[in-house]
Amino acid sequence: MKPLLFVFLIIGLAACAGAPDASPIPAIQESPVMTEPADPSEDLIQGLATVRYQDLEGGFWGLIADDGQKYDPLVLDEALQVDGLRVRFSARPDPDRMSTHMWGQIVEILEIEAVD
Repeated sequence: MKPLLFVFLIIGLAACAGAPDASPIPAIQESPVMTEPADPSEDLIQGLATVRYQDLEGGFWGLIADDGQKYDPLVLDEALQVDGLRVRFSARPDPDRMSTHMWGQIVEILEIEAVD
């Protein structure tokens, strides 16, 4: 009985080994996706806004645009930190950044000036 079991074991191992001329399965290679470079001016936000102090999460300065959109600037010049000040601004959204403010869209101010 044992010799018969040994024969089946040898036959089974030989069947699992595969044919000697079998080539390995080629690896799947990902091809790089070619995209057009983004136009930085497409994401540009421009307009008039009112500077407002938000008494949330320790307090911070935000911009409320004339169209009602709320913007959370990463940095706002201290001279412009006046509640109710009207400003003209251009900014770029920073979607990769997070904030504890949970208020408005986080933006990097590119240009900002007070208006009458």
